[in-house]
This record gives sequence, C-alpha cells and structure tokens, in this order.
Amino acid sequence: MKKLVIVLVLATVLAAGTAFADHPDGFGIGFFGNYNYGWGGTGGGVGLSLKIPALPVYWGINLGFDSNYFALGVTGDFYIIDNNIAGPFHWYLGLGGFFNLWMWNNTYYDVKYKWNNIAGGLRVPVGFSIQPLEWLEVFFTISPSFGIWIQGEQKYTYQEVEHRTNSKTGFGFGFPVEIGLRFWP
Repeated sequence: MKKLVIVLVLATVLAAGTAFADHPDGFGIGFFGNYNYGWGGTGGGVGLSLKIPALPVYWGINLGFDSNYFALGVTGDFYIIDNNIAGPFHWYLGLGGFFNLWMWNNTYYDVKYKWNNIAGGLRVPVGFSIQPLEWLEVFFTISPSFGIWIQGEQKYTYQEVEHRTNSKTGFGFGFPVEIGLRFWP
C-alpha cells in the first residue's frame, strides 16, 4: 500500500509540470449544465465553474431542483493531464472530490415521502475542451464518481399516518456529465 501511495504521489508531482500547459493561467469563471446518473437517482441541474489563479484546482458549484427535489453540490478537480490534441482542441484527465446534499419530497399515489441524503467521495474527470478564442472555452466532462452516502431518516405518510424508517449508509457511484462555457478574462 505504501508503494502505491509513493508511486501515485510521484506521478502527480511529475505530471504537475504540464498540468496547466493548455488552459490559461489566470482567473476562469463559467457556467455549465449537468446530468447525473447514480447516487440515489437521476437528474439534471446547472452549475458555476471557477478557477482561481493561486490554486491548481477547478471548482464547481452545482444546483439541481424540480418540484420534488433540491440538490446542492461542490466539486474540486486537479488536472493531472491537460494536453493539446490539435489547434484549439484539448483533453484532460484529473482527480477530484465532491460533496453533495439532496432533499426529496415525493408523492407516489397516496403515499408522501420525505428524505435527505448526503454523499462525498472521489471523482475522475475526463474531458474535452475547445478554445475558439483565447478568453473562451467550451468544455464537456464526464466524471465517474464513487464514495459514501448517508440517507437520513425517511418519513412517509399514508392516510394521514406518518411512518419513519432508520437512516442508512452505503457506498455508491455516479456518472455526472457536464457541458459548459468558461471565460478567461
């Protein structure tokens, strides 16, 4: 196990020299749409993308909602590989982390359900981008993710009688996909 950790650290250090070879070095801000499969359900949302010059991390703040749920998430990704394919086309591979919160309030037939989940773990973003202009980037990313989720006490009401179930914990996975724009002022 120690050897694996040492190899991963060395690979990260060696890759860090080219980590930002193709993305601009300054401040980046943008927005994206996302869609996720896994982690307790499938759904979409919108997000804010941030790149702060002093940190080698691409941040994402995600928001999802509809009439039955509300979701909020934060991601942070470090690009290990960030290479030019040809002209303005680039690809990247990274390691990152995430933290998500979901709140559901659904009704199926005559039964009303309410529950909350939190999840956190690791993600591996793989993406493609194009920079048609120096200050504009269009990106597409898929980030296989895995980690731990905790579901709070579930409440459901049937014929005006409220029932409760215990909280649950488990391992899960997700496949979030993001497509968006990032501006480099």
